[in-house]
Amino acid sequence: MSAKSTQGPRGKKPASAATNLIAGGGAGMMEALACHPLDTIKVRMQLSKRARMPGAPKRGFLKTGAEIVKRETALGLYKGLGAVLTGIVPKMAIRFTSYEWYKQLLADSQGNVTSKSTFMAGLAAGVTEAVLVVTPMEVVKIRLQAQHHSMADPLDVPKYRNAAHALYTVLKEEGVGALWRGVSLTALRQGTNQAANFTAYSELRARLQAYQGTTDLPGWQTSCIGLISGAMGPFSNAPIDTIKTRLQKTPAEPGQSAMSRITAIAGDMWKQEGVKSFYKGITPRVMRVAPGQAVTFTVYEYLKGILEKGREMIPGAPPLRRHVNIDLVLSRRLFSNLSTLRSNAQSRLVAFHSPNIMQSGISASQELKSALGELIVSSSQRGLIARIDKETIVPGAAISSSASTFLDDLSNLSTHIKPNEALYILLRRADSLASPDKSLVAVTYVPNAAPVRQKMLFASTRLTLVRELGGEHFPESIFTTEPDELTATGWQKHVQHTESSNPLTAEEQSLQDIKDAEALESRGTRGQSLAQGGRLAIRADDEIAGALQRLGQGGDNLVQLRMDPATETLRLVSSSSATPSTLASAVDPKEPRYSFYRHDDAAASIVFISTCPSAAKIKERMLYAASRGNVVSLAQNEGGLKVAKKLEATNPDEVTEQVILDEFKVDKVEVKQGFSKPKRPGRR
Repeated sequence: MSAKSTQGPRGKKPASAATNLIAGGGAGMMEALACHPLDTIKVRMQLSKRARMPGAPKRGFLKTGAEIVKRETALGLYKGLGAVLTGIVPKMAIRFTSYEWYKQLLADSQGNVTSKSTFMAGLAAGVTEAVLVVTPMEVVKIRLQAQHHSMADPLDVPKYRNAAHALYTVLKEEGVGALWRGVSLTALRQGTNQAANFTAYSELRARLQAYQGTTDLPGWQTSCIGLISGAMGPFSNAPIDTIKTRLQKTPAEPGQSAMSRITAIAGDMWKQEGVKSFYKGITPRVMRVAPGQAVTFTVYEYLKGILEKGREMIPGAPPLRRHVNIDLVLSRRLFSNLSTLRSNAQSRLVAFHSPNIMQSGISASQELKSALGELIVSSSQRGLIARIDKETIVPGAAISSSASTFLDDLSNLSTHIKPNEALYILLRRADSLASPDKSLVAVTYVPNAAPVRQKMLFASTRLTLVRELGGEHFPESIFTTEPDELTATGWQKHVQHTESSNPLTAEEQSLQDIKDAEALESRGTRGQSLAQGGRLAIRADDEIAGALQRLGQGGDNLVQLRMDPATETLRLVSSSSATPSTLASAVDPKEPRYSFYRHDDAAASIVFISTCPSAAKIKERMLYAASRGNVVSLAQNEGGLKVAKKLEATNPDEVTEQVILDEFKVDKVEVKQGFSKPKRPGRR
């Protein structure tokens, strides 16, 4: 039997009760609305005693459904829906929450759960939901579904008008105990249902995840798994469900115990209708339960993913203000020729903890946090691979500890490192769990051959990884582009370099980063494909140089450029004229733009404006942030422009006439001009 972590696939943390309540309730409601007519047909077939009538033709589920619609209208198929919807939210919440709880209870000391334990956890979860919610709900539902009155005839008054009235009537006439009539059979049915359901679903999902190498499965695959697992239960417990339905349909007789009634019903069915009667309604039940589970798991996984994300994908830019554009440090350093970036993780967080940092909308998953916890306490693990998958940092393979020392275990990394794939590698430094040193090392490995998108993603999330996993765990964070640096020899060189270097305080490191950013910002390289200086190489259309040259020579005073995300090529949008008052309206507010604007005829009046709406796609935001330094260099080298001011804004309307005028007020001489954000009107 396979063993899986109690935390779920790759260490996934169990969903909270609130998440199960909302996601499970939403999934249950969708399932009920889609599949309830089939349940009504199933109940009618199970209650039918046509087999006892000589010469009576058999009636399948299609004919039964057609007869209901004919006599009671289509609304007759939804009888008892109110009772189902009332109980579906607590039912699903109890099902998923108790399943996770039982699964943890049955886990071994290492936190692993076998298939047998999964089966038992599903069985216990089914019994729990049956006792607490399902049995009372089923009694009310079946009473409503068993009525053959016409929904279109107002004179055909049924005994039970709706779910609330049925509940009131049953309590009044038969007492509270009537709501739990058939609880033993219901518990047996729900238990076997969920045991088969969760076991099949967990096994199939784990196999697909392992085969595809991802924790996130497409919706259609989740639906297929749910469809298969949902069909398991009905075939395993059809006789139980049929007896239960007949038991709950009628009031109890005085002095008759539950077991005697069950025995009497089963014996009567056997004598009067034969063995086939125990499988009445199996077709509509499978057709109802299997698609129902497909809907349930698909909607549940979807809603749970949204709820667990619990964050804004791309937060809007903060109020505009003048600042040094520190976010360029990350993107430029990623593409620099430096082989490593060594710093104290705590100091780096202080230095870069700024709302102006380039935001990618990517965060560490709960799976990764759980896997990190396992790494810290597991003596058999030396490290953990992490990747970016669908805007989330997720755990990859665990790195085993096959040697006695940290340096020797570095040889195990070779099987995970590829020359064209970026990775995060989390390593435990201590050689023994008994060691007082509990520190970890966060390694960002970005080979030069990795795709540009990967480089930008890892640049913008490197600090996010350390921050969300807990900076206290990572006193050291390393950046490397060469696999040789992740060998024992390479690591020893790194240690020697660190020990020989003159350490900086957090404040000194912060100032040094700003100086590095300004130095890189002022440095340019001739040509349209620029890779030096730690900048993202870009391609530019030939017509751009001419438009920029005309701008510098007194022609049109506004040139707008855009980056084509598909080809990562700089394109010319337009060359036109604008005044400070019409500048904002001339720039498209819906798309990111680079704009060069000549304020007046003076040579030193060129303003570079970078605008990027909050609604822009993640790739566009990162591409524009990583490329704008080279766009300025292109304008200076190919267009012959002298860029005097650099502005960054979320929307063009923030670049008002007053902002432009304020930028060119001669208050003092600035040695270096970093990117600045224009102040809002009224903020001086």
